[in-house]
Amino acid sequence: MLRYGQKYAAKFRFSAVLVLGDAVRLPFDDNTFDHAIAIAIYHHIKDENCRLQAYRELHRVLKSGGEAFITVWNLRRSSPFSKSGEVMVPWMVRGKAVYRYVYVYRPTELRRELMKSGFRVLSQQPRVSFLAPFYRNIAFLVAKRS
Repeated sequence: MLRYGQKYAAKFRFSAVLVLGDAVRLPFDDNTFDHAIAIAIYHHIKDENCRLQAYRELHRVLKSGGEAFITVWNLRRSSPFSKSGEVMVPWMVRGKAVYRYVYVYRPTELRRELMKSGFRVLSQQPRVSFLAPFYRNIAFLVAKRS
């Protein structure tokens, strides 16, 4: 993913500092960022306690009043994954199926976890034009309480 990020930055001619890290233990100081984007990350973290820790880490690195845009896959829209819970989803890599862990969220469940982690929910599935590609996912805009 870091290579993709470097290619993207070069393609659109902007500077990016990319860091390899673990969502459960972010390699940043407290109160570092005004904004964060976390797209399609948290549903790949096994165990509810680890997911909650990852949300707390995101909360920790945001400044007071800082905002984060968070999406998780909405597999409930797909017929084989109609229930919430843990599933292994096939992903094609060089013509071969590789199975990836996914936690299938209900929107109410994600809201509960975000609030439990200290966030204030600003909106769910925002209807802003540049977010259109994420409509199929569960999307939240949250803020760190001031």
